Amino acid sequence: MRIIFFILCTTIWAIWPAHAINQRIVQDPNSGIALFGFDPMSYHVYVEPKKGSGEFEMEYDGIAWHFYNDGNKRIFEKSPDYYMPAFGGFDPVALAQDKIAVTDPRIYMMYKGTVYLFASEANRIIFKVEAEYYKNEAELKWPKLKSTLTVR
Repeated sequence: MRIIFFILCTTIWAIWPAHAINQRIVQDPNSGIALFGFDPMSYHVYVEPKKGSGEFEMEYDGIAWHFYNDGNKRIFEKSPDYYMPAFGGFDPVALAQDKIAVTDPRIYMMYKGTVYLFASEANRIIFKVEAEYYKNEAELKWPKLKSTLTVR
């Protein structure tokens, strides 16, 4: 019972109203760097995500992306949409509930070859239990929610 209460409280706390967020890709609000500076390739290559460096930076979709090394940057340049986290890095559990939640790039899950980021560990657990349901619901609701966000 305590676990369910904790998950509900954490989920409610993690979800922000859509009007509080305006970019289509999760970014550091101070620097504007995508995924708070985490290397999007690192989810596919390493056991844990790694912070990128300004030394290995590129712009994609009007946003600066940092990479852990030049090899990761070069691979991303060839297929950015393939390696980018689903839904611009926004939380699929929140999206399924018609909300947009900024995520913590350290809380993630790889599902069917796609990276999903989460606002909380509780949302990651919820997604893990019913991944297909939340993936499908988020896919249905993302276009409408995305249209409320600006390109940058």
